[in-house]
Amino acid sequence: MLTDHRDVVLGVMPFGALHTPSLGVGLLHGLLMNAGRSVKTCYFTFEFAKLIGLRTYERISDGEPSRQDLLGEWIFSGNLFDQDRRSVEQYICKILKGADSDHALKRSGCEKITDREIEDLLRIRSLTAQFLEDCAIRILSYSPKIVGLTSMFQEHTAVLSLAKRLKVLDERIVTVVGGANCDGEMGAQTLKSFPFLDAVVSGEADETFCQMVEAFIHARYSDLAQLPGIHFRSRPSVDSPPQIHLSSSQSVVENLDKVPFPNFDDFFSAAKADYDANAGLYVTFETSRGCWWGEKQHCTFCGLNGSSMNFRSKSPDRALSEVTFLANKYQTRNFAAADNIIDYRYFRTLLPMMIERGIDLNLAYEVKANLKKDEICLLKKCGIEHIQPGVESFSTPTLKMMKKGVTGVQNIQLLKWCREIGVEANWGILWGFPGEDPAEYERMARLVPLLTHLQPPGGVGRIRLDRFSPNFSSARKYGFSNVAPVPSYSHVYDLPEEDVRNLAYFFRFDYGDNRDVDQYVHSLKEAVTKWQHEAWSSGLYGLWTSASVMVVDLRSCSAEDVVDYRGLEMEVLRSCERAATIGEIESEVLASGGYSESDLEIALSLLENRKLLIHMDQKYLSLLIDFSKFAPSIAVERIIAGMGRRDATGGKLPPFGINEPEHVSGTSV
Repeated sequence: MLTDHRDVVLGVMPFGALHTPSLGVGLLHGLLMNAGRSVKTCYFTFEFAKLIGLRTYERISDGEPSRQDLLGEWIFSGNLFDQDRRSVEQYICKILKGADSDHALKRSGCEKITDREIEDLLRIRSLTAQFLEDCAIRILSYSPKIVGLTSMFQEHTAVLSLAKRLKVLDERIVTVVGGANCDGEMGAQTLKSFPFLDAVVSGEADETFCQMVEAFIHARYSDLAQLPGIHFRSRPSVDSPPQIHLSSSQSVVENLDKVPFPNFDDFFSAAKADYDANAGLYVTFETSRGCWWGEKQHCTFCGLNGSSMNFRSKSPDRALSEVTFLANKYQTRNFAAADNIIDYRYFRTLLPMMIERGIDLNLAYEVKANLKKDEICLLKKCGIEHIQPGVESFSTPTLKMMKKGVTGVQNIQLLKWCREIGVEANWGILWGFPGEDPAEYERMARLVPLLTHLQPPGGVGRIRLDRFSPNFSSARKYGFSNVAPVPSYSHVYDLPEEDVRNLAYFFRFDYGDNRDVDQYVHSLKEAVTKWQHEAWSSGLYGLWTSASVMVVDLRSCSAEDVVDYRGLEMEVLRSCERAATIGEIESEVLASGGYSESDLEIALSLLENRKLLIHMDQKYLSLLIDFSKFAPSIAVERIIAGMGRRDATGGKLPPFGINEPEHVSGTSV
């Protein structure tokens, strides 16, 4: 097979994502081209997906059956180490089937793996050697001087196995590995444990990668030693064996505007050839690095930004020019920001600019959960219809333990506004923090039936210790003991215990007080499962006129389907559209309506009892979704049309619209 020569080949291995290009590799591709070096990026992800089946690939890539089982890593690990039949059987028994207690905890929330699925996984393992051979031959066909491989999530053993095979086929080739799996101690240990690697890049490489390439090409090892974040192995000579040089610092890009646009040409070419072009492809882009909240107060469970927490963002003009360039070049509207958190200043700069210039894109961002309603409206107008707000819990004491900087009622308020405005929130509930109050989970379980008209969580997950998180780095302080890598690592890496610890990102632990966390979270899990099943048919809408609000309640916890509220009850619901203290409600309602404090107390009690209002964190919040802003399905409209109306006392009313004042706003049914 004849191909063009390339100075550098970059590779993306299984189980990298299929539906979006690698941002890190795209940035390096652009940097190398700007530096005058010829480069090719090979997405071997598509080829392996075709080999084992798209659905199977995506399940493993998504972390099934449990991310900390390291299934994707185990599949390729036999190419790094001699694993006999007994070793394979132990992984299947202890990890996949949950015989090991730490993995049994994860199994409890997953479907049990079947014998047929295990047979399929063993078949997939048997295909990896030839697959790696084919990958290596393809790379060598470009006659590169350097091969750079990215490693994130469950890509490490595939990457290392390919580097190992490349060295066997051509020992002159320079093998370099980088990515999130090489941050901190993990990067240094990767170089030390695998002698077929020439270098490991730890941290951001935008300002050092091209210099490293030139140093290797010209054998200037003294130059390599000056580059932050570059761990390397010098080539052996007649006088000395190869030496390992570990960098004591990491590179951090301060001005992101100077980073070139990423180049994703090879991804889209590969996707067009090997993947359904209409299968939900999107572009990953970035407008910032680090976390401005983490700089102030690091969320205790978060292991992101191991070496670069300090927040830096692109100027609004640069961010806008980049996303429009990528949209035009790759003819796509679908984008997901790699940012850990949106730059709050963008609500005053970038987002209004996008609206003003008529940018029509579908974007996803991570945000903090304390957004105001007008900010969520602004996100929607900009095409940011998918957010990851980091809700984590409805318990304010638990959120304080996490150092989230929000309250439970703020989280519910966010979900309410997202449902009303039409922004999808991707979130989950975390549990199992040392010292948390079990009563909080019972309280949340009682609260959940009131919230089934809102977006449900993706799941309810027990926390784990991630490297770089405060829970890991200060484990004793936060109540964790006997911290060790999750057992799956020892089945993947046949290395000394300390080396495995340095390579690991996920860690198991014991509680200092020996609490049984599974027992007190059971009711919440059941409530959430019911929520997930009911969400599609549930609803709680308010249809407002100048004289009343008709409440349409499709939740299973409701006592009445349709009830009209007038007077003080209507005013309270309006006043509590956002979470309000009793003082704020009094100043808004009592001053203008001629009602007494006793009247207000009765109204609040009535609305709480009917589960239309919640009282949390010294605030009241109406759970109604404004029907005028929410577009229900035809099925919901029909359900509403067929319901009988009642007033707050239970008396029947005529169909909505008959003998009523005209609407102040909204859509009639």
